[in-house]
Amino acid sequence: MWFKEALKKLESSDLFKEWRKENKDDYLVHGFATLASYSDEPFNWQIGYYNKKTDKITPFDVGEEVSVGEPADAFKKTESIAELELDNVKLSLADAMKIVKEKQETDYKQEIPMKIFAVLQDYSTFKNIWNVTLVTARFNTLNIKVDPDSGEIKEDKVTTFMEFKK
Repeated sequence: MWFKEALKKLESSDLFKEWRKENKDDYLVHGFATLASYSDEPFNWQIGYYNKKTDKITPFDVGEEVSVGEPADAFKKTESIAELELDNVKLSLADAMKIVKEKQETDYKQEIPMKIFAVLQDYSTFKNIWNVTLVTARFNTLNIKVDPDSGEIKEDKVTTFMEFKK
């Protein structure tokens, strides 16, 4: 299931509707999926809603069923997290993955992906971004940020696991 389908499933669920009654100030901040390959369609999504007053994100798991997790402290570099603006998301994850695959196969041939993590989020200097991280067979991470409006690659870099730990 793709992100917009997962979001629709979440927002139409009774669980979310009940949660929303008590959490009117929370807003959508991310969608996270794990993929085994470029052409994988994510089965599960984690979709997060942020509350500025409590500085916590409530995660929802959306797959065959919908469930909610406990609100957790927000991991952030700025004072607060901006709302995900879906009107500016024209590129699906499937389309973003085609761009990521082409970039990896052209510029990072030696970095063969073993696992792929994709996050649609607001990311400090970029308003909205597909933030895709490939864990590679060389024990590196290749991170590629794709603009979900234009499809432009905004940033790409390889980090070793030793650097990643820092």
